[in-house]
Formats: sequence, C-alpha cells, structure tokens
Amino acid sequence: MLVKADVHSSIWSVNYEPAKDKDEWIQLQRFMPSTIPGYWIIYGGQMHLLPTPRANENPTFWYISAKLVRGADGTMKADFDSDDDSFVLDEQLLLLSTIWRWKQAEGLDYQEDMQNYEVRLSQLAAKDQGSRPIRANRSGLNRLGIWAMAR
Repeated sequence: MLVKADVHSSIWSVNYEPAKDKDEWIQLQRFMPSTIPGYWIIYGGQMHLLPTPRANENPTFWYISAKLVRGADGTMKADFDSDDDSFVLDEQLLLLSTIWRWKQAEGLDYQEDMQNYEVRLSQLAAKDQGSRPIRANRSGLNRLGIWAMAR
C-alpha cells in the first residue's frame, strides 16, 4: 500500500482507521468499540478489517503494483520475458540501475554509477511528490473509543 493509505468505505462517509500496531489490533479484537466503519491492519501479507464488512460494503484503497513491465499486448507483468516488453517507469532509471548493479557484481568500481542512479531516482521522486507520510509518534489517548486510556 501507499505510505498514506486510507481505506475507504463504500457505504460510510468516513474511512476505516488504521491500527497503529499489532498490540493495538489485539486490543481492538478484545474490546471492539462501536466505531463506524471500523479498523484495518496489514500483517501476514493480508489486509484485515474489523469488524468484518457488511455484505453490501466494498472497502477500497490505493496500492502499489509489483507489475513494472508492460508486454507488447499491453498486459502488465512482473518480469521481462520478451524483447517487446517495456519498463513502466523511467527507462533511464532502469539503465542506470542495471549499470551500477552489473559493475558491482563484476567487482568493478560502481560508486559513481550508483550515485548517478540515486540522483535520477531523487529527481523522479521529487517530481512525483508521492503521498503524505504517516506520523508514527502518536501521544495522548489511544483510539479505542469509549475504552480510551491515558498512556
């Protein structure tokens, strides 16, 4: 998921709240407050929602794909397997990454090439702007609804 990852409810005007960590998730499971629509967390490679969404609800979120290759027919895939495939991201970034990684594998001096790659990556990241960061240092009351306790 994106760094700023909201999970949107299809029936409520508010979003699901992210559980800050696995300990909070356990507390939520034990003492689920009556909040709408509920909470979410990702662990074990899966997204978990609490409470279980209603049958007619369709929670949605943005995600980052691992499919960085576009086939000649337009299908997205994770690996290059044909000469007609193209890289979805910046071609120069792929070239610079390949150069420094090859030099590193061959035991050659690759520092300048790696630096060129990192500069290009920074340029592209600055241009993209990305999503807002999540602030992890929450203080004060936890988010357990009516069971809120001072920490």
